[in-house]
Amino acid sequence: MLRNIFAKAKAIAPCIIFFDELESFLPRRDKANYNYEKTLVTTFLSQMDGFSELKDVLVIASTNYPDTIDPAAIRPGRFDKCIYIPEPDLKAKCAILEKYLGDRTTFSKEDLTYVAQKMERFTAADIEGLVKEAYRQNKFMPLNKEDLVMMITNYKPTITLDMRDHYEKIALKYTRSFFKSEAPKTKKKHYSWEDIAGMGDVKDKIRKLVEKPLIYVEKYKEIGLDITRGVLMYGPPGCGKTLFAKVIASECNATFFVVNGPELLSKEVGESERKLREVFKSACEAKPAIIFFDEFDAIAENRALNMSSVKLINQLLTELDGMEELDGVIVIAATNRLEAIDPALRRLGRFDNTIYVGLPDNKSRQKQFEHYLNKLGSFNYEELALNSEGFSCADIEALTRKIKELELDHLIQNEDKKITQEDCLKIIRDFKNNYQKN
Repeated sequence: MLRNIFAKAKAIAPCIIFFDELESFLPRRDKANYNYEKTLVTTFLSQMDGFSELKDVLVIASTNYPDTIDPAAIRPGRFDKCIYIPEPDLKAKCAILEKYLGDRTTFSKEDLTYVAQKMERFTAADIEGLVKEAYRQNKFMPLNKEDLVMMITNYKPTITLDMRDHYEKIALKYTRSFFKSEAPKTKKKHYSWEDIAGMGDVKDKIRKLVEKPLIYVEKYKEIGLDITRGVLMYGPPGCGKTLFAKVIASECNATFFVVNGPELLSKEVGESERKLREVFKSACEAKPAIIFFDEFDAIAENRALNMSSVKLINQLLTELDGMEELDGVIVIAATNRLEAIDPALRRLGRFDNTIYVGLPDNKSRQKQFEHYLNKLGSFNYEELALNSEGFSCADIEALTRKIKELELDHLIQNEDKKITQEDCLKIIRDFKNNYQKN
């Protein structure tokens, strides 16, 4: 049957052959359960190779699972031009809305944009289904903006947050062989050093150990200076370890891989080690790159205390020791329990560079208060800092949010009253009392 399809296409060229759900008959041969699946894949590949002598025949395929397709199919001469199609961007959603609404409404251009902005993670099929259902519920009368917005709030889009993250990782994995359609309008936030107020000493250390090796790789080679491979950040919770990693990746234009310790663990034998290998491979392909291990102690606990971590740590040691050829890849890890980390991970050439990210000092707290409250007016930031001794960066962000919420209440109630210094101090005192109780 497959040979007949290709033969017919050749006979009636110019022709397009379209295979939908390609993964259903082109699975990875190393994971195929039946011999006929391997035979089908081999036949398909041989037919594709034969197309080098054919003209005016194009093979197009679609799939939701590119990572399950046999790798041999995705090479030059076969499916060498691949397009990642993300969810519609704002402009596309407006066009789709306009098409399906037709004469069912008198939407203005501004109304279309407003409604489209509410449709996060909506596919074209979701928009079509939503419009039809709204029109039916409205007894086939013309729709207004409020009708659709109400429907959107009660509609569950096809694309979940997990699904979107999954496909973005797949797209990143195939960066060298996949051509993305026009840059997807993902909501990746660009971080900068301005996002971290104060903490100057920590900034300097991180820039020295991570930023320089990523930007000046050739200079390091020129003078024979070993490049940093691993950096271990430790300190109390809420002091910005994760944010520091995001900022350095953004400032260096590096691809950022986040590996959450508990999420890496799997009950299946060998699955955790496989996931770890994939992370390092992906980072190598996307360099310059930063691999960030959050909650590092969950996977790197001392093997003498936790025998279940032996295989995963051994795999991590193997990846780190094999990084001599991976210029442009740096591994950063964060933990609240430095003493729990396996000693082998902290020897020279691995995580031998440690940075203590502690509670912000008085000067840093002043800058953080100014960073969060500068839009509300002028305050005595020095006094606020003195009254928040022992607070973490996360604590300061949380209490400044409470201050902003009080200001918001005034705005909602149309009060002319402004937040005062005493209001801020009262919120800090209340926050401190709750903090101490907890």
